[in-house]
Amino acid sequence: MLSITRICTAAALLALSAPHAHAGLGGDLKRCTAASGNSSARACTRVIKSGRLRRSHRYIAFYNRGWAHRNSGNLKRALEDFDKAVRLKPNYGDTYYSRAGVLFDLGETTRSLEDLDRYVKLKRNSWHAYYNRAVMLRRMHKYERALDDLNEAAKIKPDAKQAGILRALLTSDLGDHQGAVAQLSRLINAHPKNAGAYYARATVMFRISKMEDAQTDLTDALRLRKHFPAAHVLLGRIYERKSMTEAAKKSYKKALLGTRSKSPGSKHTRDTARARLTALARNVTKEPKQKAQPAKVSSIDCRRFIPSAAITITVPCD
Repeated sequence: MLSITRICTAAALLALSAPHAHAGLGGDLKRCTAASGNSSARACTRVIKSGRLRRSHRYIAFYNRGWAHRNSGNLKRALEDFDKAVRLKPNYGDTYYSRAGVLFDLGETTRSLEDLDRYVKLKRNSWHAYYNRAVMLRRMHKYERALDDLNEAAKIKPDAKQAGILRALLTSDLGDHQGAVAQLSRLINAHPKNAGAYYARATVMFRISKMEDAQTDLTDALRLRKHFPAAHVLLGRIYERKSMTEAAKKSYKKALLGTRSKSPGSKHTRDTARARLTALARNVTKEPKQKAQPAKVSSIDCRRFIPSAAITITVPCD
């Protein structure tokens, strides 16, 4: 999925800082911009305390330190830094999206939604903004609202492949797995080098217990994109289903390698990998409980058409 935003580079920060700030500050600016964990957070702190950044540009140091804290698992300190970044530059939309992810992880869904709305309002001409909010809405299981955002994104950029992948996953979320597979297969046929589409189809195949098909798609996804943490996590789950514990551990460890992405979804992926490694180390081999899929139609079921997805789902009768 799409990474969150364009973080200011160290070079850009150097250009924004006062002329005498360059000496000795470059290394900390690079580490701060990486936002990779505690070392980056300490580098950001040194940059902030140096007094060498213009006040109008200090927000980006707090923004990057917020991501460093988030990537190290310190959500409360991340929230504090995103709050400071918002106060320093309230019209910088990406901070609201970043803060929305932290608020959601802290269980404050209402406040998270408010920040998502602020984010889209500030970036309403960007299809990325609608797409990114749709990603978060999906995590909240607000599937219809997510589809509405994808429709808005399509008005701005009709050919966005990421949006097509997410639409297919939402179709599966709403219970139409075959429809989702059909959408993703068309996308793969049109764009055979799109690793994300293979991963998404593998996700749907996993849901309907077609493990071999899912594993084949993941092999293709990882061939096209070597560092693909979510694909490694899903492969680990398949290995667990097959009672291949050591192979599962190896896949989860691969998911934790490399540069940490500045996106809300990447933290969830890393957390899942760590949780499964911990469980396997304790010899707890039971798979994480899956979200229940829509039930089959029975005599007390009713059906409702979802225009955004052009599908019908089962709902409880009133």
